[in-house]
Amino acid sequence: MTTQTQSTQDLAIWLSNIPRTKVISAGTITIRRASYPAVLYTQDRDPLPGARNQNPYTMTAIYVLGDLPPAYNRRKSTAFRLPNDDKDWYIASYSTQEALEKHPEYYPFGSHFLLCPWEAEFPKIDTYEKHTYQRVDIKTDFEED
Repeated sequence: MTTQTQSTQDLAIWLSNIPRTKVISAGTITIRRASYPAVLYTQDRDPLPGARNQNPYTMTAIYVLGDLPPAYNRRKSTAFRLPNDDKDWYIASYSTQEALEKHPEYYPFGSHFLLCPWEAEFPKIDTYEKHTYQRVDIKTDFEED
C-alpha cells in the first residue's frame, strides 16, 4: 500500500467520523500534471443564522490533500471540471501556513483545499463576471467506498 493510498484511506475514515458526513468515494485527482489524494463526500448542514435560505442543505465537496494547484495560484479566476460533470467546481477553502501552525488539531493531514460544485441559480460561476474564468479539467480515479 502506498503512502498516498494510506493517507486517502485515513482521510476517508476521519471524514466519516464527522457527524452528518458521508464519504462517497476516495482516490486520486490529477490537475494538469499534479496528482493529489482526495475524498469526495457529502455533509448535511443547517443554515447559518442570517442566511437568506434557512433550509437545511447538503454540501458536496472534494477534500484534497496538498498545496493549492499551480493553475489556481497563477489565476484565481479558475473553475475546475470533473469528467462527465457539466458543473463548475471551485476552490471553496484552503489551509494557510498560519492556520496549520496555529491550529494543527484542525488539520491532521496538513495542507489541503476543498473543491465544491457551483450550485447557484445561474449555471456558471462566471456568469456575471467581467472576465471568463479559465476552465481546468480534473482527472479522477475515485473508487466507491
